[in-house]
Amino acid sequence: MVHRAGTVTWANAAMLELLGLERLDQVMGRNILDFAPPEDRVPLAAEMARSHPTRVTDGWQEYRTLRADGQIRRVLASTVPNIELDGAPARLVVLRDVTEHHRLREQLTLGDRMASLGRLAAGVAHEINNPLAYVHTSLEVASRALAALDDPRTATIAESIARARDGAERVRGIVRDLKMLSRPDDEPYEPVDLPAALDSTLALAANAIGPKARVVRSFGAVPKADATRGRLGQLFLNLLLNAADAIPEGDAERNEIRVTTRTDASGRAVVEISDTGQGIEPALAERIFDPFFTTKEIGAGTGLGLAICHRIVTQLGGDITFE
Repeated sequence: MVHRAGTVTWANAAMLELLGLERLDQVMGRNILDFAPPEDRVPLAAEMARSHPTRVTDGWQEYRTLRADGQIRRVLASTVPNIELDGAPARLVVLRDVTEHHRLREQLTLGDRMASLGRLAAGVAHEINNPLAYVHTSLEVASRALAALDDPRTATIAESIARARDGAERVRGIVRDLKMLSRPDDEPYEPVDLPAALDSTLALAANAIGPKARVVRSFGAVPKADATRGRLGQLFLNLLLNAADAIPEGDAERNEIRVTTRTDASGRAVVEISDTGQGIEPALAERIFDPFFTTKEIGAGTGLGLAICHRIVTQLGGDITFE
């Protein structure tokens, strides 16, 4: 791309493709800032103002560009000074699209972090399980002893023990989820029919989804997945319950959870689960797969569901993404 003081005077076909445009007149005469996300424009303008007309950009610097369809691409940019176009000085900007490289790098980083956490989770779960077993057994013995007394004066004590048992069960559930983060897949792999697996999981989640949204199935042609039925079932159940949690009760006909299967360009099986719920703030989107991160109220969730989903998918050799 060539520009004068930020105004585009020329761009090649690759640049138009990067921006999602078809004709040169769609970029000619426009400011470079028009092709940056709104939140990036002020710092980019300041950087351009500091740039000396004869200075070459030091190496390649990373920026974000905004396509015509609203997608954001990541690019490396380098500037060459002092070219001449149509008899007047201008600047040539060379851009390299590194969006896919950036995505793969983030996935590798997250995968490494999840593997480290898995090893930590295995140790923590083991250490918690032993004293938890003592607590659970002692509460059970105390509860039976009180029941045998048949004395109304012990009702308050029985209620306290019942609350303690509920708390212990919640801790046990968290430990179970921690172990799920850490253990390798021990089920045999087999070709799994994805629409059938999704139908089975939707039946399990029907009570949670029913008061909130209608389910829309859009099952396109999809190859069988080389996976384990149990882990896929858990993966789909976590995603469906996560979708249901984002939708308030009371307007089930208006809201929907859509489940889609299709085949991508490389022949891989794709499952998409979307909902018409409240969504999540863009600033928090990068944290959704972090263990113990949750946007739910205190006590309403552990923040392990999506972390477990990520673990399952990566163990199966797949990718999981979020919008």
